Amino acid sequence: MLNNSRPLDPHERSKALLGEAALHILAKSHVLVVGLGGVGSFALEALARGGIGRLTLVDADIISASNLNRQLFALWPTLGRYKTDLARERTLAINPTCQVTCYPQRVTSENAADFLAAKPDWLVDAIDDLPAKGALLAAAQSLGVASISVLGTGNRTNPQAGFTVADISETHTCPLARSLRRQLRLRGIDSGLLVVYSPLPPEALHCVATTPGVPRTIGSVSYIPGQAGLIAAGEVLRRLSR
Repeated sequence: MLNNSRPLDPHERSKALLGEAALHILAKSHVLVVGLGGVGSFALEALARGGIGRLTLVDADIISASNLNRQLFALWPTLGRYKTDLARERTLAINPTCQVTCYPQRVTSENAADFLAAKPDWLVDAIDDLPAKGALLAAAQSLGVASISVLGTGNRTNPQAGFTVADISETHTCPLARSLRRQLRLRGIDSGLLVVYSPLPPEALHCVATTPGVPRTIGSVSYIPGQAGLIAAGEVLRRLSR
């Protein structure tokens, strides 16, 4: 039962820590989240609960059974539904005043810059398509859009995964970081992009065998991708509210 003795304020605890002015800034901020899987769904959750007033969400995928072990929107009743639709519903259930725009589209090297046309305050990149990732981050830097990109979270079981925030030029060990650095160098970018990555080497436990010539399935568990997504969202909220 609701306590009607005082006004309902969902941001009461946030204001106690950050202050009224910071919450006002967050309510006027626009964040673009690209990728709503194991990383992006948890990043979005933190942004929505953190008071971001405008969110643009991009993901072409529908929920499949393989998503159930780690993705926030994945439930048996949601199988077959678009992640963007589920993300909008959940965001508005948390914050009905949030402006939510969804694009159930796949990001490619050709269209990456289009999603940044509205000049959001921040981009949270949570996709693993390498050419699209490189194009998206390069476009953000070119347009002056602040961004944070989450790198490899697969093939890890250590709950103390060691995720840290760093410039892309400072990354090491992570295979996805190495590949992304190569992609960005082809675009003339060596630094100036913020990433969440783990300096610990990924594990290769019980990798699922595949047909010759087909890449092995990248394993993932329930508790790792969300950590990285929450760190990315936390960095955005912290920097916006300073």
